[in-house]
Amino acid sequence: MSIEIRNVSKHFGAFQALNDINLDIHSGELVALLGPSGCGKTTLLRIIAGLETPDSGNIAFHGEDVSGHDVRDRNVGFVFQHYALFRHMTVFDNVAFGLRMKPRRERPSEQIIADKVHELLAMVQLDWLADRYPEQLSGGQRQRIALARALAVEPKILLLDEPFGALDAKVRKELRRWLARLHEEINLTSVFVTHDQEEAMEVADRIVVMNKGVIEQIGAPGEVYEHPASDFVYHFLGDSNRLHLEGGHILFRPHEVLLSREAVAEYHGAEVRDIRPLGAITRVTLKVDGQNELIEAEVVKDHDTLVGLERGERLFIKPKASA
Repeated sequence: MSIEIRNVSKHFGAFQALNDINLDIHSGELVALLGPSGCGKTTLLRIIAGLETPDSGNIAFHGEDVSGHDVRDRNVGFVFQHYALFRHMTVFDNVAFGLRMKPRRERPSEQIIADKVHELLAMVQLDWLADRYPEQLSGGQRQRIALARALAVEPKILLLDEPFGALDAKVRKELRRWLARLHEEINLTSVFVTHDQEEAMEVADRIVVMNKGVIEQIGAPGEVYEHPASDFVYHFLGDSNRLHLEGGHILFRPHEVLLSREAVAEYHGAEVRDIRPLGAITRVTLKVDGQNELIEAEVVKDHDTLVGLERGERLFIKPKASA
């Protein structure tokens, strides 16, 4: 089920949340709307769902204009950041809720509902929790139940609003990998909102980078990272350094730094301000001669320059040719 967004704009009072947005999302694609708070990504998601109405423009699902359709008629599954599970219902009843709320002529029998719920709980690997209540579950388990509930009504499109934002870093990492695998299995057109660059890079087929109500760039994760369309995209998609040179400056990532203990032609002298082991890599913070802005270099933990290195020592740096 494809999604076509045409010339969509939205104001909230004097604030323009979206400004003439045009976007095509292909059938079976997992797309991330990525950007800082207030950039318009959640507003766009809610307009796709029918929870907000645009001031202008239209939304089409597979060529059919749904702009005038009520949210209940769009057949969209929505997963919220804070789960929105019914606390007085068991896991089973939470997942079954959407099916039981269908109009009588469309409502499946209780046996079909039971089979469907157990199938979904098995898919999200939580069938053994069917009789539990939400408060008996971890945050990660609650979010998977919320996803199963959204999928129960067999939506045409799945929308997720910062689905892992309320979880701790380790659980977030596990769940986004799980979501990527699940998406490959069900192949459902999905759009998720996030402000987490790593999350978007790891999960999405394509990333839509948004800023101040407009789209800055659309592309595959590698494309937007390696070939950013603007300074905003470059800085937002990862840590960056700025080295001031005569007549200008050069931007480069922490991993795009060459280090040397000896003075080498075209290298810049710097004082080591901090050395921070981060698992397989080590981050070295440097004060380059002649500029106040610090430089961060990330190198493998057994890099030659790190042997016996201490704060206050001198190193020589050069951005790699790829910068």
